[in-house]
Amino acid sequence: LICYTYSFFAFFQRLSFSLINQELNKAYVLTARAKGLPFGKVLLKHVMPNILGPFMALLANAFPAVISGSVIIESLFAIPGMGAEIVHAAITRNYPFISAVILIAGFATMIMYLINDIVQHKLNHRTLSLSTFHSGFIIGWVQMQ
Repeated sequence: LICYTYSFFAFFQRLSFSLINQELNKAYVLTARAKGLPFGKVLLKHVMPNILGPFMALLANAFPAVISGSVIIESLFAIPGMGAEIVHAAITRNYPFISAVILIAGFATMIMYLINDIVQHKLNHRTLSLSTFHSGFIIGWVQMQ
């Protein structure tokens, strides 16, 4: 588990550090600080809502990388788990198992993206509303049929 997540810690830390630095140099943050608001309040009320959007998008995109990383780590260190089973299934040509794993991983990734979209909408109401999303999705799905 540590091998899976350790590489992402540094990446997420660098991204969050750069996002916070970009937001701290913007005019509205400087104005809030000039008006005498404490730094913690400026950080929580003004900076955090603006950096959570890109950070959540990155977390949603990191999920497929964790799944593919498990295949490499488990086969490299001979750890029993789903990644080792995928490698074994590929060697033995167990196509139904490989298809099921890919289907489940794809479905889980879509769920992560949906959760990300819902959180993005809750953070920023200027984004597309969920009712518009559902009707657009249904119309697009019907046109594909």
